[in-house]
Amino acid sequence: VDAFVAGIFIVIGRFALQRKSWAFVIGIVLFSIDGLISLVIQDYFGFAFHLFALWQIFNGWKNAKELMVLERALAERV
Repeated sequence: VDAFVAGIFIVIGRFALQRKSWAFVIGIVLFSIDGLISLVIQDYFGFAFHLFALWQIFNGWKNAKELMVLERALAERV
């Protein structure tokens, strides 16, 4: 089960590297659910890690959108 879930996150991560916004959203939702499970079972270190990872995923999403805007502007100049 763990390998299957890890595989899902790997696939989502590959799409996120291609700057697919939906991949970031799905990753945030799934990782939030996983983080809530950590909180329910009182794994506070795991929950803290999930919060940190979610912050990084959100920053990646924000930066990917900014990069797409810059790439479009550069393509229009050429």
